Amino acid sequence: MKTSIECPHCHSKKTNIYSKSIQIGIGLGMLVSGLGFLIPALATAVGYYLFALPLCTVGVILIYKGYTDTITQVHCKECGQEFECLLN
Repeated sequence: MKTSIECPHCHSKKTNIYSKSIQIGIGLGMLVSGLGFLIPALATAVGYYLFALPLCTVGVILIYKGYTDTITQVHCKECGQEFECLLN
């Protein structure tokens, strides 16, 4: 994993890597709220599952992408440009 990333525009090493933990946290929150709707939908005959299943699915996808995606967004502090970087 790279420890310092150089900006391709101004060749500065003052960059800020966006944390993937935010994406994982949002996915986990969506999964938990989806499960919160799914449990009453399975216990009773209500249509909450139409809202719960997409929430659970999108939450799981966001968590998976947060763990496995090696491309991240990087912001340069010198020139203010944003670019994508491979973190291998």
